[in-house]
Amino acid sequence: KDMYICSVSEGATFHARLTVKPGRGYVQADENKKEDMPIGVLPVDSIYTPVRRVNYQVENTRVGHREDFDKLTMEIWTDGSIEPLEA
Repeated sequence: KDMYICSVSEGATFHARLTVKPGRGYVQADENKKEDMPIGVLPVDSIYTPVRRVNYQVENTRVGHREDFDKLTMEIWTDGSIEPLEA
């Protein structure tokens, strides 16, 4: 989702300072807001998951003479920060 920050007139310059921190999972903007934040700081939602997409397929399979097993096949796409096997 895009977030509107400001409009810049022709000939003007826009400067911004970004703060990036490590984390896990999803954190809402309200939770990123601190009491002592200076005026002008815009806390935003944080999404830390490197997994972008997952497909899976379950198939019946046989092991030896038994036919009551399931085979799970997964396809995992990441943002490149980790390998799918690590995800």
